[in-house]
Amino acid sequence: MTRVLDATPIDLGVLKREDTLPLSITCTGNSTALSAAKRAFKAHGAIRLASSPEAQWFLELHPNADGVLAVLKDAKHALWQVSLKGGSLVSTTLRACDWALELMHPGLRGIFSTEMAFVSDLGQSPGKRPKRELFWSTLFFDTVEQLTHFSALVLTPSLSPNHQKILYTSDHRSGFLDVFEYDRRSSASRLIAGYQGSNLAAVYSPKPSNGVAMALILSHHGSPMPYFADAQGKQLQCVVPAKPAAICASPSFSPDGQQVVFVSNRLGGKPQLYVQKMGSRQPPKRLLTRLSNSCLEPCWNPVTPNLIAFIAPTAGQLRIGIYDFKKSNADWVPLSLPPGHSAVEFQWCRDGRHGVYTRRSSSKQVLHLIDTLSGKDTPLTPGDFKGSTFQAALF
Repeated sequence: MTRVLDATPIDLGVLKREDTLPLSITCTGNSTALSAAKRAFKAHGAIRLASSPEAQWFLELHPNADGVLAVLKDAKHALWQVSLKGGSLVSTTLRACDWALELMHPGLRGIFSTEMAFVSDLGQSPGKRPKRELFWSTLFFDTVEQLTHFSALVLTPSLSPNHQKILYTSDHRSGFLDVFEYDRRSSASRLIAGYQGSNLAAVYSPKPSNGVAMALILSHHGSPMPYFADAQGKQLQCVVPAKPAAICASPSFSPDGQQVVFVSNRLGGKPQLYVQKMGSRQPPKRLLTRLSNSCLEPCWNPVTPNLIAFIAPTAGQLRIGIYDFKKSNADWVPLSLPPGHSAVEFQWCRDGRHGVYTRRSSSKQVLHLIDTLSGKDTPLTPGDFKGSTFQAALF
């Protein structure tokens, strides 16, 4: 059975009012598949695992030599089933869990088969330089692959719309920060931006148009400023007027690729969020979050265009806020953080509800999955992983 995903924007307010759906999971003869399915649904804020008597939904998994047969039933005994093939047992099981979730929650995309690029801090190279490398993994770290071996600084990964290329910033070429593009098919990197000054970050547009395929933060004309560029990192267009001089950072495109949000101190003082439309010659619009006197690291929701997540300080910690264009203000994500911990570098999952962020403390950095509605928080980085993990980019 196949199903076409509903691309209609999700009303997160409606989702927030809904109770979790009680789900019972059974699996014939394979503890690995059962464990993977239970781990996945335990991390989802819209589902709770339940025993058969109290469940309203029932997922049966039947691993076989070709893959996994999944059968889903509801309390009225309606039945759906799908046979999935290809990939490892765990990856096929997670695809089956996505299929089941999308039937139980129409309009909400599954996230369990998500893959991501991230950066891991592996200590120092023999020359005492920071050793941060680019990795690729599944959401729950079932498979992990190290992509770069530069023994240098690698930062800020961004995935292309087709998920085959990764923009990142590194000093491995010259000792200064440049922007590169890694091709997963060829396992090769090419230089995208090596302009005079610092080439600080780059992100892909989800829908390239009018010659704009990415946004970069460059300082080759003085202060770090946001620029639009084509797929080669050329044909630069400054996103904002040159005056007043300001420091800008962290661009993120709207889902339609026609706007970009970024951080700037254009008005002096603390950094704030600004939005600029493509092709506009007007000054960018400031977003008044009313949560904090400074805002960092915005990330536009890929499903619900009126929402932008960002990071802001409060009570001695950095936390995740979400700005809503419909309300013209922002609210905190209901996340409980221990003293001395902060939540940074948030990136939305493809369902527009969950996201991955870096949990940072004085001793380590690890990746967590967060449901922005319920606050359900799940550590992702395994305890035995060889380095700190941060700055995830998802698809």
